[in-house]
Amino acid sequence: MFRNVDPLLKPKSIAIVGASETGGDGWSRVLFNNLKESGFPVPTYLINPRREELWGEKVYPNFASLPEAIDHALVIVPARFVNEMIREGIDNGLKAATIFSASFGEGRKNIGQGRGEELKEIIEDSGISVCGPNCMGLFCLPQDIQLYPTTRLRNLPKGEVGGIFHSGGTLGYWFAQAAERGLGFSYAMSCGNEFGLDSADYLNFLVNDPDTKIIVGMIESVRRPKEFMEAARRAFEKQKPVILMKLGSSELGKEQAKTHTGAVAVDDDVFNAMCHRYGITRCKSIDEMVDFALSFRQKRLPRGNKLAIVTTSGGAVGLTLEAVGDEGGELAQLSTESFKRMDDFVPEGVDVHNPMDAGSTLAAKVPDFCELCEMFAADDDVDIIAVQGRVPLADDEVKTPE
Repeated sequence: MFRNVDPLLKPKSIAIVGASETGGDGWSRVLFNNLKESGFPVPTYLINPRREELWGEKVYPNFASLPEAIDHALVIVPARFVNEMIREGIDNGLKAATIFSASFGEGRKNIGQGRGEELKEIIEDSGISVCGPNCMGLFCLPQDIQLYPTTRLRNLPKGEVGGIFHSGGTLGYWFAQAAERGLGFSYAMSCGNEFGLDSADYLNFLVNDPDTKIIVGMIESVRRPKEFMEAARRAFEKQKPVILMKLGSSELGKEQAKTHTGAVAVDDDVFNAMCHRYGITRCKSIDEMVDFALSFRQKRLPRGNKLAIVTTSGGAVGLTLEAVGDEGGELAQLSTESFKRMDDFVPEGVDVHNPMDAGSTLAAKVPDFCELCEMFAADDDVDIIAVQGRVPLADDEVKTPE
């Protein structure tokens, strides 16, 4: 069963609980300013029993004093006060909360483990939608709502990429890098310890969301595999690419996952089997995640795994073949007609085959090199063409050796 994410990601009202100049390393001030910069897309209230006014706005002592029930509370108070604040919010109609506070049993010393168990019970008994604890917030760009405590991502472009990250810091870094390369975004979640909502709920939301066409994620664990796989299956049916980077493959990585968010890492073979069955693309780095997202944005998915390889170097042929083998690809079997067409086209002495080292002389003639690649791509058995070589950027860079 999937839990309701809408109050969290599509709130009609927001309260910042623990609003202060310095509390939470100043995160409450940054979150408030981010909402203000967006023109306060929804009514936003401040809660702090020790203040009456802050940043030119009225401050309320508690949930009961607010003029309306709140959809989404941003909780930035010391961990020892969190459970009390969540209970009070629930009693006054609170539907969702993002809990930034940490120390709920994660880490090597398991500080706050009892507090964490109590919070889990509150969430389960009430049905409130909770992101975290120990998280860094959310992006809800279709609603112009940024609930992530930084100013440098304030002007992220809207687009079709949704994200699920078990590391809030990496979420921010990845979005900044991906935006520089031209990607735009819909929703993103920093999952934290997942006491309430988890990666399966977020994946289900993004699969159903019309604004999201590509789903990326960096995950440490899958707490509810059955639900996660069900959401992945529907993503595959809708032809929505899911691109995941999984942490915890090594023993050291597994230990880090446990101390970071309290997660138990999924066995690598099991995870690979899930990816294979449900069409999930697994990437090895956050840079590769950007590359995959850019590729899928073209909406030209290959029919299969058969490749043609055209390079300007014998060494590049070897490197590409290694990658093809590692990823389960196969070499396309070119037709007799394709071979004849290319034999008639290439200079004498150049051997046409797949993979092909076209050599520097042919590669220096940009129109000819491009036409050769098009001939490979036109063959019916070719699903993907891999091209290696520096294509000159301007005609004056094309020089024939004297």
